[in-house]
Amino acid sequence: MTAIGLLAATTGVGSAATDPGGSPDKAEGHQVTRTLTSTCPFADPLGARPISLETTATLPSSATVGKKTQITGFTVKLTLPPEVAKALAGDGGAVGGSLRMDLGGEQNGKKQVMPVP
Repeated sequence: MTAIGLLAATTGVGSAATDPGGSPDKAEGHQVTRTLTSTCPFADPLGARPISLETTATLPSSATVGKKTQITGFTVKLTLPPEVAKALAGDGGAVGGSLRMDLGGEQNGKKQVMPVP
């Protein structure tokens, strides 16, 4: 799932100017939260169940072409239905996972994927 890419794509945040440089933009940003809901096909006997993924990040108000910019305060919260969490973790267990981030941007109808270290 590409949480931050979708977060960035759904906010419509950003502008670009032609002033190359090497230091990160320090423009004040604003916090954005988006929740995605999907249906996940769990193994029987659970079957398909709803899950939600809430992403929050502080995005810069603008970005300058050729300069680094920072996305701060990035958090992700995955919510599983209680019966799914219990089935996965068992009694007294824990559920773990991983997240892959893809960052994408779009301006004037042109999409671009940006590397995330």
